[in-house]
Amino acid sequence: MPVKVRCSACSTVLNVPDKAAGKTIACPKCKEKIKVPAAGPASRGPSKSQSSKPKPKPKSPSVESGDLFGGMAIDDYSMDHDEEQICPYCAADMEYDDDDELIPVCANCGMNIETGEMDAREKKKRNRRGPNTELYWRGVWADSWAFCKEFSSLGIRTGVYIGLFLVLANLSAYMIAFCKGAPTKTFWGVLAVISSLGIPGWYWMLSKKIVFASIVKETIQPERIFFDLFEAMSVGLRATFWPVIVFLPVLIPIVAPVLALSLFTPTMVGIVAAAILCIPSLILFPIAMCHFTSRYTYKGWILWELLKLLPKNFAGAAYWAIVAFAVTLPVALVAGPTFYFLGSPNIFFAPNIAGIQEFPNYIKDAETGKLVPEEVLPEIAADAPFNQLGVSGKATLWLMKMADLGESPSSAYYYMLKGPMNITFAFLIYLPLGLMLGFPLVFAMKANGVFGHYFTNSLGLVQRVTPNTPATFWVRCLSSFVDILFFPLVPFVVTANAKALSALWGLIGVLGVVWLFNRQFLLIAGVLVGLYAWWMYWVISESSPMRASMGKEGFGLVVLPEKGEQPISIQQANIRWLMRCVTLILLGVPDLLILFDPNKQALHDKASKTRVVWKGDK
Repeated sequence: MPVKVRCSACSTVLNVPDKAAGKTIACPKCKEKIKVPAAGPASRGPSKSQSSKPKPKPKSPSVESGDLFGGMAIDDYSMDHDEEQICPYCAADMEYDDDDELIPVCANCGMNIETGEMDAREKKKRNRRGPNTELYWRGVWADSWAFCKEFSSLGIRTGVYIGLFLVLANLSAYMIAFCKGAPTKTFWGVLAVISSLGIPGWYWMLSKKIVFASIVKETIQPERIFFDLFEAMSVGLRATFWPVIVFLPVLIPIVAPVLALSLFTPTMVGIVAAAILCIPSLILFPIAMCHFTSRYTYKGWILWELLKLLPKNFAGAAYWAIVAFAVTLPVALVAGPTFYFLGSPNIFFAPNIAGIQEFPNYIKDAETGKLVPEEVLPEIAADAPFNQLGVSGKATLWLMKMADLGESPSSAYYYMLKGPMNITFAFLIYLPLGLMLGFPLVFAMKANGVFGHYFTNSLGLVQRVTPNTPATFWVRCLSSFVDILFFPLVPFVVTANAKALSALWGLIGVLGVVWLFNRQFLLIAGVLVGLYAWWMYWVISESSPMRASMGKEGFGLVVLPEKGEQPISIQQANIRWLMRCVTLILLGVPDLLILFDPNKQALHDKASKTRVVWKGDK
């Protein structure tokens, strides 16, 4: 019976006669030498009863020149090919260990030639769907490094954006300390917040694009990645609130011990907060970021969902945190001493940088109530609290004092020098640090994408939801929390009912009149306006054609009657609102009914005969 063998050079499968068993033949296409397995049980795969002891390499067969089999001449040549054994199942070369002992498991097909069955470990590995996670540990470094080299423009752009945001935030902080009036302080304060939000906003935006492209194996196109200041602000706000929202269920039990600890060891509060929130956030963040690239992102915001995914993904997520820490550590080692050195108050009272000495006495300023060094510069004592000047502001004052360029705030020469010097110091300090940080951050983004690619099957990404599936407890809690954040914007976001909206603006106008002419009724008027806005936010939104509040709409949830998919009536919406107020008075305890009810209905759902479900994909 012919034996099938495959040429290792051209992959041609050949039907070789039995009498060629154990001999070496030449491939008719490429003339490559092929070792034909010996006849007998070995050619069909050894039985289980055969010894499992590895067989030694076969000896060179005797020369039988002149035999022809289908145009193939049996040949004997004492080379490496003659010393190799091929798999009887796929004709691939078998491998040998360092002691020249045959490895019985075929690396190509996974069959064990001694048992005649698929190797258990290989079977498990081959049945695993998706990428092999064993390749992640090395691939994360190699792939991320190759990505940074190929798309170096993203690292440069990230560094420039971060540097500019740091410059703007530092200058805004300086102006807050410098200005005296509330309106100007408010303006610069808002600008400082906007600038600070731009940094996490850009990281979040770019990271989502890189992670998504890595998961679906697409090539990213840097020229199509644009910077939008307003989008960066909104995304930055979302990124800033992410750890607060995720850890909200455990935040209250944590706050009390931390506050108690701060009474005894105030300096340890920061360390405790970092250990409680920062370290878990670093491990959960790569998992959450992968979910933010999917169609339904709610799992990335819910602690319980992330904790359910953590056991299968802990090793990969923790390794990402180690990688991110390792690549950003050099920047931290440069930035930390820089800010400590330039931000130290003692720098202003030392004769030179190398000989910084502590100023021994601190006094309480009569106007600001803050502690300032004795014999302090006039501007620090009068115009601005010293610790609010920012690094560039402190460096500016130090240089002006050292160079004797003027110290009197009433001098025009003083202001002409201080402003440009402060801006120059801000660029010289923050822009290089931003550029240094750009490439490590892009490296961490790509590492997150590599993690998402190799752990896709264990991340449970939600790309599709069946319509009208009842919403679970945690996603409803999260949507309600978002609604609380959106509630102050009700005059701008709830526009489904023109009459109700006009009434709200009218009440706001009345509130303004009361504030101008009769402030003793301001509290009553404010409560009435707030109560009406609270009613309008829920009732008008959920009974409108949108069928959802802003929070529910953001997560793909809708409010429906128990039967049908039409919007609920205004009466049902009012009942839901009243029972929701009762739930708030009872500290949200009735909402726990969602955890046990088969239809996932809360108290206000049952009272109004409504349900909260996923809009889903039809």
